[in-house]
Amino acid sequence: MNEIFVGRQPIFDDKLNLYAYELLYRDSPNAKNNTSDNDDSATSQVLINTFMEMGLEQAVGDQLAFFNLSRTFIDDPELICFPPEQTVIEVPKEIGCDPEVTDSLRKLSASGYPIALDNFVYQPHLEPLVDLADIIKIDIHGLSHAEIEAQIKPLKDRDCRLIASKIETPEELTYLTTLPFDYFQGQLLGKPKTLSQGSLSSNRVTLLQLLAKVNNPEVEVDELEQLISLDIGLSTKILRFMNSPATGLRREVESIREAVIFMGRDSIKKWVTLIVLAGVGDSPQELMTTALVRARTCEELAKQADMEGSDAYFTVGLFSALDSMLNSSMEEILATLPLTQELQEALLHLKGDKGQALQCALNLEMGNSDQVQFQSLEWSEITSLYLLSLHWSDEAMKAL
Repeated sequence: MNEIFVGRQPIFDDKLNLYAYELLYRDSPNAKNNTSDNDDSATSQVLINTFMEMGLEQAVGDQLAFFNLSRTFIDDPELICFPPEQTVIEVPKEIGCDPEVTDSLRKLSASGYPIALDNFVYQPHLEPLVDLADIIKIDIHGLSHAEIEAQIKPLKDRDCRLIASKIETPEELTYLTTLPFDYFQGQLLGKPKTLSQGSLSSNRVTLLQLLAKVNNPEVEVDELEQLISLDIGLSTKILRFMNSPATGLRREVESIREAVIFMGRDSIKKWVTLIVLAGVGDSPQELMTTALVRARTCEELAKQADMEGSDAYFTVGLFSALDSMLNSSMEEILATLPLTQELQEALLHLKGDKGQALQCALNLEMGNSDQVQFQSLEWSEITSLYLLSLHWSDEAMKAL
């Protein structure tokens, strides 16, 4: 099979619940965006063959998937073989608005595929596209408030939903929620960052105290067992999770002590940390999913590159979303956790091998295919393990 790169960026509704994933794909490590030349048919066919072979659910689970397709595929709708109930066809702005395009989109719409206009900038001659669109994405990057409102004005009374994309700051998100946007997407949300600053609340302090104890490098097996056993809810979740397909265990675990001994101290610490973080009830669930994808990707990168301490790579990926989960700065959070200087440098400054693994995971997440690299691993190796990490994280979230 030819090499492909696939990234996955979430799209949220106005309550920050996950609405869909946009799948970002490239045909080479140096490709910065989709092309629309005569070779794009082969590239897109590789993508479709890949998902048909491994199943769309491995990339997005049961969520809606946005595909930004080429002119070749829009001109020949029969090439599109994804289920319309799980697929949104994105139309790149470069495609234009000639009769052939509108006819093809009309056929796709009649077949049940929702049509989304990507990075749309309203102009009167694009009215035929607006009439066909179910969803319109407006790239707000670099636009003033007046320019954003001018883009919305001719669309707000139309029978379509609006997505604000390329959101990078909390201030932008706050402003955009006052406008008639239905969905939101961008680096701020796809790559979680702190939405507001402030001191840690008491329940957050308790959570960090538990994480600090669990991740203390000096903690003994007996102490770890006792710590887990003191919390009935945590004990129940640990046993349920340990016996789920996500852990890959081939025998049933019946007690906390058995789990600790059987899994080993480092592994059980990793899973306890995961379950504790999953209990942060007022964060969007997708933040946890994002953290899990990063954690598994970092871990698999370390294993594939024969690096020591893959569990520590998992921890770096998992903790990389703590600032958004706990609504505090990473510096403040790390001050309460007994992490090594190496892990802190990785989380704060993307330094060292672990920081490079996290940077690779972030580039995969954001679709920066030209920056995807780690150690001496081949591009195809990295993208393959990333796809497996996406599937694993969805399975793990079900178990949690």
